[in-house]
Amino acid sequence: MTLIPTGHARHQPSNSNGLPLGEIMMVMLVIIVLLIAVVSFQKARQTIGNSKFTTALYRAATIFEQYPILNGSFPLMTTPGVVPSGMEDLLIKVAWTNNTPLGGQWDWITNAPGLGRGIRIYKPTVSEQRMKKIDDNIDDGNLHSGKFQILEDHSGYLYTIE
Repeated sequence: MTLIPTGHARHQPSNSNGLPLGEIMMVMLVIIVLLIAVVSFQKARQTIGNSKFTTALYRAATIFEQYPILNGSFPLMTTPGVVPSGMEDLLIKVAWTNNTPLGGQWDWITNAPGLGRGIRIYKPTVSEQRMKKIDDNIDDGNLHSGKFQILEDHSGYLYTIE
């Protein structure tokens, strides 16, 4: 019978250059999970911003479409971020004087070349690709046709009213 001395554990070889392979793999797994979570959070945040923008745009469009019925004509053109005269109380819920949920400012214009009047999103801070996604949801998916278009001077986008 052979006796094994007590108090001596079997010695496992270790990597003298750093962490064991298992620990390195766990760290990489945690990093990958965190990256997936960050990307998912960014997509959710973008979806919420797009939804807030679309809701505000539709609310403002409804107000501008009803305005001439109640007042005989459309309001006069203003500069970005300025509420058209006579619409102060109507556009409170749109937060017209604040930046849009996509950055940039709300604007009422009456002379967009080739498009006429509408709600302009003046100098939004999001990409054209994101604006196209919004166009996919609210119009024809083409920023050069339909009710929602990029302006020729690239100062923003117009949602046509009338």
